Amino acid sequence: MFCRGFLNFNVLIKGRANRQGGEGINLEEDLIKRAIAGDDLAFTRIVELFSPFLLAIIMPIVCNPVTAEDILQETFIQVYRSLPRYRGGSFKHWLARIATNKAIDWKRKRRQSLETMVEYPEQVGGPGLNPGSSVEDEVIHKETLANLLSLC
Repeated sequence: MFCRGFLNFNVLIKGRANRQGGEGINLEEDLIKRAIAGDDLAFTRIVELFSPFLLAIIMPIVCNPVTAEDILQETFIQVYRSLPRYRGGSFKHWLARIATNKAIDWKRKRRQSLETMVEYPEQVGGPGLNPGSSVEDEVIHKETLANLLSLC
C-alpha cells in the first residue's frame, strides 16, 4: 500500500542516500563492532547512514512523514538495545526487518483503536446512533464507519 506523495518523498530520500559516498561493508562492520563496544559516535554514524533507507521502508506503510520519523526513532532505539545480539549476516536486512515490524505494529495499534471507536462510539465520545434511529440510518452509519476503516 503506497501513499500519495510517497514518490516525491522517495526521490528526496534517494537523493540523500546517494550523497553518502562509496562506503563499503568494511566500514559497516567496523561501525557495528565499535557501536557494540559502546562507541556512541559509531552508533550515530549508523543512524546517519541508514536513516534514509529505513525512512523509505517506513513511509509507504504509515503514509505520514511525522509518524515515519517517530517510528524511525523507535527503530533505532530497538537497534541500540538489540545490537549486542546481532548475529551477523546482512545488517541492512536486519535493520529493515526491525523498521518494518515497528511500522506494522504502529499500523495495527492504530487500526485497533479505530475499531474500538467503531464498536463503542458512545464510550469514546464519538457520534453514535440514537436508540430511535431507523434501520436505514444504522446501515448508513455502519457503511460510513467501514469506509473510514478501509482508509487505514
